[in-house]
Amino acid sequence: LPFSCHHKYSGAAAVGGSVYFAPHSADTVGILDVVTRQFSTVPIFNGQQYKYAGAAYSASSGKLYFGPYNERNVGVFEPAGALFSTIPLPAAALPGGRHDGAHYSGAVSSRSGEIVCFTPYNSNVVLLLNTRDDSFTTVPLTGHAVLGDARFVGGAVVEDAGGAGSGSFVYLAPYNTNAIGVVDVERATFASIAIPFRGFAKYAGAATLND
Repeated sequence: LPFSCHHKYSGAAAVGGSVYFAPHSADTVGILDVVTRQFSTVPIFNGQQYKYAGAAYSASSGKLYFGPYNERNVGVFEPAGALFSTIPLPAAALPGGRHDGAHYSGAVSSRSGEIVCFTPYNSNVVLLLNTRDDSFTTVPLTGHAVLGDARFVGGAVVEDAGGAGSGSFVYLAPYNTNAIGVVDVERATFASIAIPFRGFAKYAGAATLND
């Protein structure tokens, strides 16, 4: 890489022949051309450390969305014009108190790209962004997922999840919490699936196959 700093990027998403990296402490969006293997950057702003965590691409809007870790906004990057902008978070999405930071750690797009789900780390709510009008919906956590902090890191989307019903469901990877989070994206509801053991820093990320 052409520069040095700690904790540069956190999260990535592919668009066409390029991979885009979410700026964590770097003040740029990182871009890797997978054909030429050339790395480039687009400056955003001289912000704080640990800005964003997680990246998701919306086929509906043609934009990338970066999960707000310490920032009080969602980062938005438009690859077509290399343009960066932000969408301020609603007050309900911010944890406040001693956890006024590390809000979300992960971003997952529905297959249609109309909704982006942000994984709650210290926040008490799942954050859903409607990419058609940039509006937010917050979904309160319930059950085991409410306890503690550093709850989830990353997630994966499944369409028409069998017995869960039809629609888009995002499964959140349990980091410190003792349950897998299940977000019904279309109905804006939250449920959890208990796991049979406890501990810290259990999982950080999720993926689906053949869906």
